[in-house]
Amino acid sequence: MTETTVILPDVATIGAGAPWDWLKRGWRDFTRAPAPFMVFGIGLAFISAIIAWGLMFSGAFAWVFVLAGGFFFIAPMLAMGLYRGGEMLERGVKPGLKDILLVKGAFRRDLAYLGLALLLIYMLWTRIAQVVYALSTTSIHKT
Repeated sequence: MTETTVILPDVATIGAGAPWDWLKRGWRDFTRAPAPFMVFGIGLAFISAIIAWGLMFSGAFAWVFVLAGGFFFIAPMLAMGLYRGGEMLERGVKPGLKDILLVKGAFRRDLAYLGLALLLIYMLWTRIAQVVYALSTTSIHKT
């Protein structure tokens, strides 16, 4: 029987000040190509506001907090365009809105499985939140 050795990648050490550097680099990217990043951000904010407005006027405003909590599950998929824009700027290419919205590598099978897994976790998250809300407000909502 032959043995194979597995070589694991090195783990990078991240200092406490690294997030400030990330913010500085993100701001630099934004100032180098503000239009596509601004349109992307305003678009996400607009969609979020429409969802919150719809929930508020349908009487289901408590779901806004559930959706806000679940946003952390889907945020990495939504940010892929921003990552692509930053990568293009590092190569010296100015990204356009099309480059940020339609990330070519985003439609791979492994990312589709990741998206499906995140969606299932998110659906479980919302169901658990609904049960917790129902059990904790029995004195408010008499049936």
